[in-house]
Amino acid sequence: MNLVVDVGNSTIAFGIIKDNIVKASFMIENDSIRTVDEYVFAIRSFLEKENIKKEDVETIMYSSVVPEVDKSLKESLKIAVNNNIYSIDDSDKALPLFDQIENPYEIGDDLIADLYAGYKEYKLPLLIVDLGTASKILYINENEKFVNCNILPGLVLSSKSLSKNASLLPRIELKMPSSVQAKNTVDAMNTGIVYGHVDMIEGMINRYKKELCKDINVVVTGGSSRFLKPLLNQTYIFDFDLTFKGLNHLLEDKRK
Repeated sequence: MNLVVDVGNSTIAFGIIKDNIVKASFMIENDSIRTVDEYVFAIRSFLEKENIKKEDVETIMYSSVVPEVDKSLKESLKIAVNNNIYSIDDSDKALPLFDQIENPYEIGDDLIADLYAGYKEYKLPLLIVDLGTASKILYINENEKFVNCNILPGLVLSSKSLSKNASLLPRIELKMPSSVQAKNTVDAMNTGIVYGHVDMIEGMINRYKKELCKDINVVVTGGSSRFLKPLLNQTYIFDFDLTFKGLNHLLEDKRK
């Protein structure tokens, strides 16, 4: 089995994969001041909880968009698991899937993984909607080419930005709204942020369908996707493990 690691701006996600099926996963907040020992403890605790021996993990695939944590986290992985660590590198970004983009080398590791999983597992043309710290909409055309992307403020980021930059607005915990008819400040913020984000995403998807092809498949993933699923079009494919699967596909192809 393989261990895949996805270091994002808000969280670090770990997944155990066997035969491209995610058997177990866990997530910690991304704290740049976390020590090597703290990472080692978290990783070992996860493996012990899942009754996985370090010897059972053949290889690690590492992905990161936060370089500040890479040195300490990779050291921790070597201590807690093993030294067989692969990372997304320029050779992955040079794959034919990415040769229509002006500068494939600026694409984040998480998006490389999402796109590779989409290309490997789903019918094209395809929109991948990744709802994370930033919400991303990625388009792979019928010719197996990633051709464009839109980046929008994510759900939680929008909430934090609103309270931070408007003096009289409080920090709130986002909840599933029951109606657009809010009658107090907290409900007004919650309703506006949640429904507004859903309508923004749906609006962008509809723009793609109008401009390109009405029969585009849509896959939704990312940290906010579980929360927003009840409000999104239920004809979409919801694949909460898409990034993990992409990392595993990339790893297996590297090892061939």
